[in-house]
Amino acid sequence: MRYGPAELIGTASALLGSFVAFAWTRNEITAAYSGTIGELVGFYGTIIVRDVIADFRVTAGTERNSRTSLLVLCTRRAFSHAVVEFAPAEVLDATVLRPLAMGLGTNLFGRAWGVIAGKLLSDLAFYTAVVSGEAWRRRRARVVAGS
Repeated sequence: MRYGPAELIGTASALLGSFVAFAWTRNEITAAYSGTIGELVGFYGTIIVRDVIADFRVTAGTERNSRTSLLVLCTRRAFSHAVVEFAPAEVLDATVLRPLAMGLGTNLFGRAWGVIAGKLLSDLAFYTAVVSGEAWRRRRARVVAGS
C-alpha cells in the first residue's frame, strides 16, 4: 500500500513530462529525461507528503512545539527516511536505467506505451534494489540491537 498510490501518480507524471517535453522540443532524449523527472516528482512527492501527514498526526499529540516547527520536524524526518530507503537504488535508476528504458520503449512502442513499458522495466530493477536494501537495513538493525 505504501508504493501503490505513489506509482500511479508517478506514472501519470512520467507520461505528462514525456509528452510535454516532446511537444516542446521534438527530442526523444529530452522527453525520456523529462519523463524520468516527472516520475521522480510524482512518486517522491506522494511518498513524502504521505509520510509527513502520518508523522504529523502521530507526533502532534506528543510534542509541545508549534505546528510550524512540528511540520518542519516531520518533513525533515520524511526526507531523511526517503533518502535511506531509496537513495542507493535511485542514483543508478534516475541517471541511467529509467531514461534509457523509457527512450528505448518509446522508440519501440510509441510515446504512451513506450513510457509505460520503460517505466515497468526500470521499476523491476529499482524495486529489486530497494527491497534488497531494506532487508539488509533490517538485518543490520537487528544485529546492532542485539549487540
